[in-house]
Amino acid sequence: MKEGLVVVSLFDGLSGGRLSLEQSGVKIKRYYSSEIDRTAICISLKNYPDNIHLGNIQDISIKRLLNGNVLIADKYEEDPSNILLIGGSPCQGFSFAGKQLNFEDPRSKLFFEYIRILNEIKPKYFFLENVKMKREYEEVITSYMKVTPIKINSSILGPQLRSRLYWTNIEYSEITDKGTELNSILENGYVDRTKSYCIDANYGKSGNLKSYFASSRRQLVFNDKESYEKAQEAYLAGNYAIKGLARILTPIEAERAQGLPDNYTECENVSKFNRYKAIGNGWSIYIINRFFRNLSWFGISS
Repeated sequence: MKEGLVVVSLFDGLSGGRLSLEQSGVKIKRYYSSEIDRTAICISLKNYPDNIHLGNIQDISIKRLLNGNVLIADKYEEDPSNILLIGGSPCQGFSFAGKQLNFEDPRSKLFFEYIRILNEIKPKYFFLENVKMKREYEEVITSYMKVTPIKINSSILGPQLRSRLYWTNIEYSEITDKGTELNSILENGYVDRTKSYCIDANYGKSGNLKSYFASSRRQLVFNDKESYEKAQEAYLAGNYAIKGLARILTPIEAERAQGLPDNYTECENVSKFNRYKAIGNGWSIYIINRFFRNLSWFGISS
């Protein structure tokens, strides 16, 4: 009987990695979490109070005590053959929606902290996620990860258009589209498409008809089909306000778009905007499950 995986989650966010592992039937022995965003930590601790928080990735020293817990000392406290290292390093420098500063963006440079810890721990399994980016940036990351990324759009399983790259040594099998549609996650309202535009960290800033119709940004939900038709007319007339015609997704709908349980991100003193930010910065859980379910033999008698 395996004791379960020891998970080291860098840029842990709202602990979507742990949620996915549990949904995938993977037994977890211990879950170490490195995160600095207060909202994400609040959400993480609400759902998983036994997470062992390590703080800022730049402060993690493998050879010293971390919050009273030795991750790895001069010799392994944990068996490296049972360690899974996961993370989604900050994407702002790589995203086509940003300034394309790549590794000159200090947030994107944090990728090299992931590599430092990867090389120090030498885990049995590793998993890294990031946005679709220019090939030259992708090739730099690939040269360090030593595996070719797998490109998947979340729409293949879920109700959201979200293209991401995954570098991992975990076995992966092809996905068959289940055809989950946007209208299936709505609490109410009308939508004019089967898949939502990508839910990003800025989604809570609301939207307008111009950004929606002209730029394919910030998914809107219309009151009904008649409101949708009126919105089209208003847009063509140069009136972009959505008031009385449409709204953005509710936090629960945004959670569903990412594969999170309802109210997973609801946390004391966390604003609605920050819930959207945490959701947008997270992983599409139903996609991650397709990788992690191949680790489900941990904890199963052989």
